[in-house]
Amino acid sequence: MPSSTKRAQGMPGDGLAHGPPAEKKQAAVTTGPAGSSGIPCAMVLTLIRDLPGDRLSCPLRDA
Repeated sequence: MPSSTKRAQGMPGDGLAHGPPAEKKQAAVTTGPAGSSGIPCAMVLTLIRDLPGDRLSCPLRDA
């Protein structure tokens, strides 16, 4: 039989946590309008990548 000074596993009767309850804050922050999907930006980046011409960031071009 367990001692009366020890609590069972899970600490029943422990009551509330130490300290006051936390205050609820805003869950999320948006950075743009809800209707923007980001697809136009992705399309522009694809066009820039696919354009022919000089590439300064391609060291193996003359290899």
